Amino acid sequence: MEVEIAAAVVLDNVDAGAFNADAGAQTQFKKAIVAAVMDVTSTDQVTNLVAKSARRRLASSGSTSAIVEYTLSITKVVYEELAIVETFELEYLEEVTTALAAATADAYFIEILQAEDLFADASVDVGAT
Repeated sequence: MEVEIAAAVVLDNVDAGAFNADAGAQTQFKKAIVAAVMDVTSTDQVTNLVAKSARRRLASSGSTSAIVEYTLSITKVVYEELAIVETFELEYLEEVTTALAAATADAYFIEILQAEDLFADASVDVGAT
């Protein structure tokens, strides 16, 4: 069974245009997801990666935020009847979504991101994510 999960993280102090133009930053973001999310073992599982400007800050603050959207593709092998598989899919999707929210709020996620210069001052806006 393959589960695809559309997700997003709001990163403060990250410019969306700079993120989209920086292959190294995109790779580092994928590495942070791999390190932080269960069953994601390869950067190839993180696809459709794009950042959009988050315009919820006051222009006078000088702060930029980016909404980084992506898709996770996770394959699980399930040897059960169809009805059980459908229940498993729903439960697994909820489990991964919860783990993903916790992972992006974790300092470890930011620590991995900050290995790339673009994320030097980045933080996750947990409330907006």
